[in-house]
Amino acid sequence: MTCMCGDTHCPSCGPAQGNARCYVCGAWGADGGCADPPACAEALAGLQEYDAVRADYRAELEQHEEDG
Repeated sequence: MTCMCGDTHCPSCGPAQGNARCYVCGAWGADGGCADPPACAEALAGLQEYDAVRADYRAELEQHEEDG
């Protein structure tokens, strides 16, 4: 998504201006960042593991379809 609003809390403009947002809890760096960084890191690791399992499953489905 692209916008030109310049708002530091906009999902597009904020990161472009150096205001990072936590992927898990949504807290902005300019507002102090994550209240619990270890919890967010753990949740993010779980999401990444889920994404890896999902990707493996999709690859297996594609291979099964190719094999007929």
